[in-house]
Amino acid sequence: MIDNVKIIMVNIASVILAFFQPIEDFCLAVFILLVANYICGLLADIIKGEEWSKRKTLQFFTHAVMLYGLALLIFACGHFMHARVEATQVVGYLFYVAFFFYGTNVVRNLRSLSVVDSPMYKLTDFLYYLLTFKIVEKIPFLSGYVARKRGE
Repeated sequence: MIDNVKIIMVNIASVILAFFQPIEDFCLAVFILLVANYICGLLADIIKGEEWSKRKTLQFFTHAVMLYGLALLIFACGHFMHARVEATQVVGYLFYVAFFFYGTNVVRNLRSLSVVDSPMYKLTDFLYYLLTFKIVEKIPFLSGYVARKRGE
């Protein structure tokens, strides 16, 4: 009986993974970014002398689950509306925007870990400048959002 339940569970997992296979690469790329964000945030807090709290870790994992859940929901809805290609594109745009915000956070944390005026500091400071001022202009609607948030 237990073996049958295991076989059924493996089959269900296989079907679900096969269903979401078109966005597998996006999910893997975001996973790598989220791991980098977590590690850089942890290191930045340790170097600053702050303690890494359970609340921050729980919040990080909650946000990661929400991001993946939203992406999977968008893709599933698009699939059942017979717009699989468009749903994949929307998931891609969602993850590109997530890359902007989480990538900016990673670069900001790396900059705070670097010694001021060192080559690494200059590199991360320049990347942070590019991300916060120049790349924002290239992503549709993001520049308007950032400008509105700065005005609040």
